[in-house]
Amino acid sequence: MQKAIVWIAKFVATGAFLGCVPSILSSSKKYTGAGFIGTAIGWALLPLMPVSVWGQCAALLAALAAALATSQIAQMEYGIKDDPRIIIDETVGFWMSMAFLPKTLPISLFAFALFRFFDTVKLPPIKALERLPGGLGIVSDDVAAGIAANMLLRCGRHLITTVS
Repeated sequence: MQKAIVWIAKFVATGAFLGCVPSILSSSKKYTGAGFIGTAIGWALLPLMPVSVWGQCAALLAALAAALATSQIAQMEYGIKDDPRIIIDETVGFWMSMAFLPKTLPISLFAFALFRFFDTVKLPPIKALERLPGGLGIVSDDVAAGIAANMLLRCGRHLITTVS
């Protein structure tokens, strides 16, 4: 692969190389805190999410495609399955947790916490998705965690509005 394409893929997959920082500072190979950074990047980029439903669909599909492609290339370069330096999956997963919801501070805080919970605990069948090959295995479990967080947020919002 061309060096420029690999560099760009690693730049995107690692969140401008921010995902590399915890790996440098931590002795743990699995629990580095990089996932928290990837989620925080997703939160910081949330204002870029379009307001319209079709705009959000397009943005989510583009982000998903970028995550699949760049994480695949980065994983091949790093030589480690689901390398913790790759954090674009958490960014996209958090965006899934906020998909089609109001972008308010309380909702985004709950989405952040719920996404981190589902991404960390990896309840079945989310855990099984990690076994998928390449970029698909890196990204799909985080997308599923984001969808689970989104669904729980929607249920919570429905209960609050029903009780009120």
